[in-house]
Amino acid sequence: MKIIKEDKYNHIIAEIDKPTLILFTTTRCTFCRTMEKILKEFKSEKILIFKITSESESLIKKYNIRAFPTILTFDKNKKPIEKLVGLKSKIVVKESIGLIS
Repeated sequence: MKIIKEDKYNHIIAEIDKPTLILFTTTRCTFCRTMEKILKEFKSEKILIFKITSESESLIKKYNIRAFPTILTFDKNKKPIEKLVGLKSKIVVKESIGLIS
């Protein structure tokens, strides 16, 4: 899971060519660490996974992130699909990005 810094965000998002998950997290959050472990299981899926930390205040404001963990899902055309707030199961995350229906 690659960490996105604020200064690289626009460049990385511009390059998206497949479904993408972005995890907003903070270091002291137990649920965030659990969510990271769940997302690491997606390595074999045909999706991109990035992490944005609480230090990226402008991105947190841009997407109105009010709790951690929060996952934003984007389709391959860079269109936001869904916002998942709190700890979610692997199945819920897969459904949100269209890997299962």
